[in-house]
Amino acid sequence: MASRVRRGSRIDNIHTRSHRSSIFAGSAAILILLLITGVRFFGDSLYEFPRPYSEKNLPSDGAIICLAGGKFRIEAALQLFSEGIGSRLLIVGAGEKTSPSSILRSHAPQLMGKISQDRFERIQVETESKNTIENAFVVAHFLEKNPDLNEIILITSSYHHKRALLMIEQQIHNKKDLKIIPFVAKEETLDKNNWWHTWLGIQVTVIEYAKLLFARFFVPRIQYL
Repeated sequence: MASRVRRGSRIDNIHTRSHRSSIFAGSAAILILLLITGVRFFGDSLYEFPRPYSEKNLPSDGAIICLAGGKFRIEAALQLFSEGIGSRLLIVGAGEKTSPSSILRSHAPQLMGKISQDRFERIQVETESKNTIENAFVVAHFLEKNPDLNEIILITSSYHHKRALLMIEQQIHNKKDLKIIPFVAKEETLDKNNWWHTWLGIQVTVIEYAKLLFARFFVPRIQYL
């Protein structure tokens, strides 16, 4: 009789542990699902910003501002400028010892004969800024020197646009009438529809979203002087 009671007790304990394990596994699965859904939702939002329907909608009298540092950015800026889009071109954060001539030779040699001398003289290359907040300071300084500008075409990578826009807008808060048109190179592969297809895309997107949150908290405290 006693052995039957002990056997029954052991069976009950096994069932209890099994039940607890099932609850734990189910809870873990729900948490993982919620995490994946959250990452996907917030990751998608990183790529949601207004874009021109076509290059024909881009202004010829505004300025092109390219934030160097990513693939295809400089090439896209030079291509647009060679097509008569934008009255001025500013390439920001191009690196030391970089000049308009060297950047054209290295990034778009096929355009060397397509940009007139008059337009070529309106290409400016900034070489000292090394991150997005320093890029924003340079853009603010450029706009101070060119108060006639009401539109700029901002070229950077798709994943970088939201943070770049945030930081620039914080530095030019006194220029309410300025229109910033985000532009992404045609060759850009990472976008809302595919960033989660590869580990690299997930890594880039998650890190950039964390940087965006950090920027939202700290950028209002950092001002261009």
